[in-house]
Amino acid sequence: MWGKLQEILSCPRCRGPLTIEVEKEGIGGDVAEGTIACAGCPASYRIEDCVPNFLSDGASDRTKQGFEYQWRKRLAGRAEPPSRCYGMLTREFAEWVLVSCGRSLKVDRGVPWVLDAGCGSAEKASWLARIRPDVQVVGLDQSGSLAVSRSRYADLRNLHLIRGDVLQLPFSLGTFPLVMSIGVLHHTADTRLAFERLAEMVSSEGMLLTWIYPRPDEDPFWAALYRQRDIHFLGLASRLPHRLLFTLCHLHAMAMFLPMARLSYRYLKTHRFPFMPSRLSMWEFYKSQVFLSFDNLMPKYQFRHAAEEVVAWYHELGFPTVTMPYPAFFLGTRRDSGSG
Repeated sequence: MWGKLQEILSCPRCRGPLTIEVEKEGIGGDVAEGTIACAGCPASYRIEDCVPNFLSDGASDRTKQGFEYQWRKRLAGRAEPPSRCYGMLTREFAEWVLVSCGRSLKVDRGVPWVLDAGCGSAEKASWLARIRPDVQVVGLDQSGSLAVSRSRYADLRNLHLIRGDVLQLPFSLGTFPLVMSIGVLHHTADTRLAFERLAEMVSSEGMLLTWIYPRPDEDPFWAALYRQRDIHFLGLASRLPHRLLFTLCHLHAMAMFLPMARLSYRYLKTHRFPFMPSRLSMWEFYKSQVFLSFDNLMPKYQFRHAAEEVVAWYHELGFPTVTMPYPAFFLGTRRDSGSG
């Protein structure tokens, strides 16, 4: 945990100021172990392996455990390679984000902060930090695997990883010129409320980038994955043991390889994403399908929202300018960043 991070933290329960008691220092003045105490309420939180943990004590949600299982597999090299996540090229995605949202990160307004809410194994966040060393990047996720990611990216002094909940964010309001959350909010108990919590973190003239599961009639590729969850697995996959479900994802990917390959090929010919590879080997495509299938089937919640509905959320929460650069991606601006 780096010293700069303390400047933007606040208690997720009462928004009170926090103090840190250092128990063990790491390399370069990092806080390897310690306790974070709130001055406004009795809450306290732990720092372990350089990662602050703001999750509620004893939280044992199956979805949280499932994502931790998924990300640990990934970090152990038993899923897609670090260069790709769900088929997307991680570095190219970070570059696209900075091209699309870079105007919000103006250094003349002070230290620019970026929040990646639901960062998973932190590849996207790490590339944002590496490409923009003048920006402080925070990756937040519930997974205990963040300690492995922190160790992997220890050279990035402007990257901060935190265990936390998007419904109880441990930051001061209006801190971030750029907040992004890709494929996360629809897995919470209340997508709209999670969206609102993120919106509260966006500073004046800041931007909020989200990717939220679309309605099946709005996207044929995701409609096929919804059939996998709702019909092939009868909506029961989230109750299965994670190891068994991962094995079943392998079997399903084998059985559905040709139909999904054809659908993906047609879809990517129509939608030319700059962060998708121009081609994948059969083995690479298969690995991506297994990883994506587990992500599709494992969570307890999977809400699907019409584009019109999500755009309305942006407008209601103070983002008058909203664009959809690609299907299910939404980019909202609190105010035209070019004005003033």
